Amino acid sequence: MEEINGETIPQLMWSPGSFGKTKIDCFRELINEKLKLNLVSYWDLYKWSIDNYSEFWEQFWSFAKIINFCSYKSVVDKSKRIDEIPEWFTGAKLNYTQNILENKPHDKIALYIAGESKPEVEKITFGQMEARIKSLVSAMRKIGITSGDRVVGKVKVVFVLEYSLRTFFIDFLLFNTD
Repeated sequence: MEEINGETIPQLMWSPGSFGKTKIDCFRELINEKLKLNLVSYWDLYKWSIDNYSEFWEQFWSFAKIINFCSYKSVVDKSKRIDEIPEWFTGAKLNYTQNILENKPHDKIALYIAGESKPEVEKITFGQMEARIKSLVSAMRKIGITSGDRVVGKVKVVFVLEYSLRTFFIDFLLFNTD
C-alpha cells in the first residue's frame, strides 16, 4: 500500500473499463447537436443542466421517450425558486406503469428478488411482470376499485413493486400496513 502525507492509501481493487458510448454520452451529443453547444464531458453537461435546468429537462423528456397522453404546457414555472417547489411539466398526464413496461422485451429480466428467507434469487421477466400487473388490475377493477380510491392492505415485500405499479396504472392510493 502507498502512503501519502502519513495516510495509507488502499490499493485500487477495480476500475470500470471503457464500455464505449453510454446513454449519457448519447444524450450529451444530442443536446450539442440540437442546441448547437459544445459540451465535451459529463461535467460540462452537469454544469449546463444546473444553469439551464428547464431546457435540460425538456430535452431529457424527449430523449427518454416518455409516453404521455396529455402534453405539458411548460416544463417548469421559473417564476418560483427551486426551494419553493415549482410545478414541473404543467398539464402533462402520463402512466408511470406504461412508461416502465412499454417496448420492453418480454423475455428480459425486470426484477431479481432475493431475501433472507429465500435461498434462491427469483427472476421475473418484463412479460411475467406485465401479466401479473394486468391480472391484479383486472381483479381490482372487478371489485369496483377506480381512480381516486384508497386501498389499505398488507402486502408482501416481494409484491410491493407490482402493487405499486398497479396503483399507478389505476391511479388509486395504496397504504401498506406492513
